Amino acid sequence: MEKYKIDKKQIDMEETLFSGQIFKVTKSGNGWFVQSGKEICHIEEREDCYHLESENVPYFINFFCFDFDYEKVKERVTNPYARKAIEESSQLKILRQGKFETIISFIVSANNNISRIRKTLFEISRKYGQKIIFKDQEFFAFPSPLELSKATAEELKEIGLGYRNTYIVKTTQMIISGFEIEFVPKDTIEANKYLSRLVGVGEKVADCILLFAYQKYDAFPVDTWIKKIYIEDFHGD
Repeated sequence: MEKYKIDKKQIDMEETLFSGQIFKVTKSGNGWFVQSGKEICHIEEREDCYHLESENVPYFINFFCFDFDYEKVKERVTNPYARKAIEESSQLKILRQGKFETIISFIVSANNNISRIRKTLFEISRKYGQKIIFKDQEFFAFPSPLELSKATAEELKEIGLGYRNTYIVKTTQMIISGFEIEFVPKDTIEANKYLSRLVGVGEKVADCILLFAYQKYDAFPVDTWIKKIYIEDFHGD
């Protein structure tokens, strides 16, 4: 088991983990178990740092995006509302997540709440993913496209996916049949159009996927609340 110390100045761990980017997180005492694909880590909050343990520490160093220069981005922001938002959430980080898991997660997220999204994704993993024993506890990895392709629409509906069941089945079949998800067009608008070909992926969901799995930092997911702020505080500009 590898260990890694994270300075608290680098990240607000709880704010980041529960910001709606990732859903397979489990609270554990004064820390969290974090799952991404087949990788898992335990993060313990200590007085001056976060203590991370994993079989694959380099994966999570990349996952938490510690090499990204946020300061350079902040320097370019001039709008007073945006600058205030940055100041109040300065330790919120954008995570680098696996592509297939992010695609499925945000299809599930459409018109859904975080509690139900989390429950559904944990159940998908339990039924179709591989069992992992980590720190003497049982977890289940998020399934690969081939593993999830074994799920029927009826089975997925039973675990709470509702009408999204057919979206998951059809999108998974598209991917195992050759729809390329490792690489998308370089231009973000074209990349959005490309991912929107997947069943259940609209413009907003595609932007979420591009932001969290493809590091397209100019992607701008717009929901009802963002649209309201955009119109009222930014005057639609």
